[in-house]
Amino acid sequence: MTVKSFFVGSEGIKVTGLTPTWDGLKKRSNGSDVAEPSISEVGLGWYKYTATVPSDDAILGVIDCGATLSDTDNRYISVEHDYYDNKTLYDEVETKEVIMMPVYDGDADTITYMVFLQENGEVIQTGLTSVSISVYNDAHVLQYTISSSSETNGVFVVAKSNPTLTNSKSYYAIATLTKDDASTVVSAETYVSLE
Repeated sequence: MTVKSFFVGSEGIKVTGLTPTWDGLKKRSNGSDVAEPSISEVGLGWYKYTATVPSDDAILGVIDCGATLSDTDNRYISVEHDYYDNKTLYDEVETKEVIMMPVYDGDADTITYMVFLQENGEVIQTGLTSVSISVYNDAHVLQYTISSSSETNGVFVVAKSNPTLTNSKSYYAIATLTKDDASTVVSAETYVSLE
């Protein structure tokens, strides 16, 4: 949630005492309605509200400052807030990442993957519902996909028996974690050798 503010002026004079309302507020991705936050006056012609923007999306809206404005050009105020407006590259890229650790047991011919999401070096223990792992051979051909919705403290453990690949002893895997809100987080490619 982020506090947003806007200024209302009319004919060169700041306007106070208004009761602005929302003329509409929607998600940019699909046009669905978004809950409209209350708007309050700060003073000196400034007003504020708290915007909640869905992950990886944006909200678009129009604020109606009321028919009492003598300057009708300033009655409607358009707003656009992107999820990343107030995020830094460090916040969103450097501190959150999907970690996948594959371990191959040659005696049992089984590969086991541990997958989790970490932020600032800490495992995120809540908010994840499932993991799906896609495995490709050296020729970038999908070999198999395994998934699990079972986790312990945010860590998913998925095993695959007889993980033989077509004409290949090495491969790469990509994990996709699904969050409570149905959005996903994807790992970087992880290279693995079965030798």
